Amino acid sequence: MAQMASPEALHWMPISINRARPEAGFTLLELLLVLALIGTVLALATLAIPNHSERYWRENLEALRVSLNAAQDEAILTAIPITVEIDSQGWRFYQNTRVGTLQVMRDPFAPRLWQLPVTVAPTVWQFGAEPSMQYEALEIREGGEGNPNRRRALLVRNPSAQFVVHVSPPVNP
Repeated sequence: MAQMASPEALHWMPISINRARPEAGFTLLELLLVLALIGTVLALATLAIPNHSERYWRENLEALRVSLNAAQDEAILTAIPITVEIDSQGWRFYQNTRVGTLQVMRDPFAPRLWQLPVTVAPTVWQFGAEPSMQYEALEIREGGEGNPNRRRALLVRNPSAQFVVHVSPPVNP
């Protein structure tokens, strides 16, 4: 026969034969810990989202700079003047045809649109004339007049007759 423990021994043993099962669920501490972890992950994910407007702004300015320098070189090499129009919609290059009309140029000088809204004074320049011709600096501002944190860039021609872009930090109007 199996031997049972004495009543004194049972008193000191923490084992209970009929112990009630604890209620199922989560404690308040566990719920707060999970919410804190979710908040931390969401905060890190928000910080990791790239700033596409900054990238678009710089890509547009770089594309314009490269296009202007290439068009200037093309006009000098071919001795055929190239006209460029820059406005708040984008920029376009035209070349004189044999019959004396202007024709929109194709790649790599195809018309381009700004990826973000910009404010710029409409400008027309002609390349292929005197290489030392002076061009006014062109100010380009991101967005419309109502944008409080507009970025600003200045397109200028340096002493070696190449166009460069000077980007300023965002300014208040």
